[in-house]
Amino acid sequence: MRSDRGEAMTIPGLMQSQPLLVSDILRFAAAAHPAREIVSRQIDEPIVTSNYAQLARRAGRLAGALTTMGVRPGERVATLAWNTIRHLELFYAVPGLGAVLNTVNPRLFEDQIAYILEHAEVARLFVESDLVPLVERLAPSVQGLRDVVVLCAADRLPANTLGAISYEALLDGREDCGRMAGAERKRRCVPLLHVWHHRRSQRRALQPSRGRAPRPRRRP
Repeated sequence: MRSDRGEAMTIPGLMQSQPLLVSDILRFAAAAHPAREIVSRQIDEPIVTSNYAQLARRAGRLAGALTTMGVRPGERVATLAWNTIRHLELFYAVPGLGAVLNTVNPRLFEDQIAYILEHAEVARLFVESDLVPLVERLAPSVQGLRDVVVLCAADRLPANTLGAISYEALLDGREDCGRMAGAERKRRCVPLLHVWHHRRSQRRALQPSRGRAPRPRRRP
């Protein structure tokens, strides 16, 4: 479209002003609702009460730890995990680096889990402490698996044959990774289904309650 003087003009509203990024969702939550509570039951640990500001800081630290581990854009990072706060931190940190979060359902048959991990060429796996025996059985079938991180505190790391480390030990001493959003902007092939699901659920969680929704009108 051009003006009367022949100058090129843009039409507002044809394109969103910024890309759809998981990191932007968390950044907004931390800025607009930093004290909003997040309550999570951990595996064999006390109930944790956090908030969006803490979630953003820890996700940034995790992104820095993943970078140090050698995680690169496009790499698949897998999880065998339940609905916990540490798993939520992975949902933001991994796509924030431009990597792909491969969430594997622990309730699948063992041969199916092994196939998914092998087919995705997973090198790094985050697993709940109660699922460590499962990973020990699967590990010989996943040739490229190098690093296993157990989603637990350092003093609750179960004995294992995987050479695994604890999640909190991985985060210990790490600073917030400021490159998280930049790497995500360079590589936008994040799981859009997860992006859509979390944007919808976050929108419901972040918006203040406006009372009961109006009832639909009956047709005459």
